[in-house]
Amino acid sequence: METGSGVNDSGTVRFDTEKENIMNKDFDQAKGKVKQAVGDLTGNKDLKARGKADEAAGKVKEFLDDAKDKVDDVVDKVKDTVTKNRHH
Repeated sequence: METGSGVNDSGTVRFDTEKENIMNKDFDQAKGKVKQAVGDLTGNKDLKARGKADEAAGKVKEFLDDAKDKVDDVVDKVKDTVTKNRHH
């Protein structure tokens, strides 16, 4: 498994930090919208479909990031509760 941000041998961009992941999901959504628009303008149904897929992938990443944040919040609250109970 590769670590670090950058482009791997297959040309896929890797992102490691949370900020980069946020940019990645936003980039996917924007890229998808552009592909859809170009597909509409040129009558290229395949490009439009790929744009919809890119936009959907960005939305899924956004959903997963939100879910991760909520889980992290719950874990932090549980840790705080356990810590407080140990000191009482």
